[in-house]
Amino acid sequence: MPSAANVKIDKQVNQENALAESSQNLTPIRQAITIIEHKIRNLEKRKTKLESYKELQNTGKELNPDQKQAVAKFGEVLNTLDFARDLCKQFLGIASTTEKEAKKLAKKEAALKYQAELARLREILLVQDALNQMGNEAVRDDFLHGKNGAAQLTEADLKLLDDFYPAVTPKHEAGNATTFTNEVQSAAEHLLAAVDGKPKEVFGGTYSQIKEILGKIHESGYFDQAQVRFLQPLEKVCFLDSFLFL
Repeated sequence: MPSAANVKIDKQVNQENALAESSQNLTPIRQAITIIEHKIRNLEKRKTKLESYKELQNTGKELNPDQKQAVAKFGEVLNTLDFARDLCKQFLGIASTTEKEAKKLAKKEAALKYQAELARLREILLVQDALNQMGNEAVRDDFLHGKNGAAQLTEADLKLLDDFYPAVTPKHEAGNATTFTNEVQSAAEHLLAAVDGKPKEVFGGTYSQIKEILGKIHESGYFDQAQVRFLQPLEKVCFLDSFLFL
């Protein structure tokens, strides 16, 4: 049967372990506050015990030497307790301010990260749009000759885009899901490298060249002009059809 002393020691060890585990999840200043709060609780217990000795002394009961020595330190215990409480209050204020600032900083960093991710996604969509549009022969001819508002590109520029396009367009292969997953991973790496404009060589050129070519395409505003240009004849046809049916 375990002795009372062993039970007390085990209880103390368990409390210390629980305190250590909880402290691991706290900031340094919160750990300090936890230690001070633990000290305050011990001082309050000691104060209560000394008050009971004083009450016994006031009733005329004779205290033993250890109890008398403890009562003599009553004022010291009160001063230490007041100091610990004041220190804990100050630390709590510092912790509260620090945590508020940390939350603001984390919120700001999250917003910046979101904007950065959004910008990268926008760039990827622009890359995919340009590659899809350049499959049109009329569009390719305009860019090759720099007409109708298109930027001037060379045959080498178009070939680099033609070679790049399949690499960023993963395709399903019947009965082989792993191949598609690998192609998606590879396509993502190619797209991000192009968006970042890495100087790494690829398809007879570099990612930075691909980014430069795609930049020329979008900066020309050709596709927006093409939309208007292609819509105008259609609008005229619709108007004539309506007129004929009047």
